[in-house]
Amino acid sequence: MYKKYAVLVGMGDYYGDNSTGFDSLPFVYKNVDELSDMLGASGWIVYPAILDALATEEKIMSYLFEKIGQLDKNDWLLLYYAGHGELKNGREMFLVNAAKDFKYNLQLPYNDFLFDFEYKKIIDQFKKFSPDGHLITVLDCCYAFGLIDSFEDQQDFHTILAASQANEQSFYSSNSFFFQALKKSWGSPSFLELKANIENSITRLYRYSECQIQIAKNFQSSTI
Repeated sequence: MYKKYAVLVGMGDYYGDNSTGFDSLPFVYKNVDELSDMLGASGWIVYPAILDALATEEKIMSYLFEKIGQLDKNDWLLLYYAGHGELKNGREMFLVNAAKDFKYNLQLPYNDFLFDFEYKKIIDQFKKFSPDGHLITVLDCCYAFGLIDSFEDQQDFHTILAASQANEQSFYSSNSFFFQALKKSWGSPSFLELKANIENSITRLYRYSECQIQIAKNFQSSTI
């Protein structure tokens, strides 16, 4: 019997506290807690969340590598990231994770951010350790699909729930519209139905929101 594990990463007050030029996201903590409860109720093993200043590129990558190294060949692993996403030179998407010398009046420390080429290492590592498993990436940020849009060899085993297109922003008011749609759709009987329900819900919540969801071919009928 396979097991299901989850790693949750949240960036909230960190942005304002460090004068980064990015808005604080106070709802992130509530979302992390609620998703943890939702996963736990569905039988997932949820690791302690990585929040704010702890969520460096090095920490996120090493934490994921460690957990992947403990998987059996058919286990599942979910990564949830809630925070800001941004584009470098209008093209390369990166997570605006915690970083050294992160001040608005300085050049952004790109070497300390998590880019798509680094996340490709996570995808490859997962396929190595859990060849029959299911990797699920949930990105609740702007330009979300840009972190994984260029990889074609992942479609059988990698489900992607992205709050926004690769070249578009995501939106929020008192909370992320994407997370509200995800939460509302969570009880869907299959991943394909989850996809349809999220897509229907998010446009009703805010008509400018346009998520992008790719369900792994091998797990389209699976339950969460």
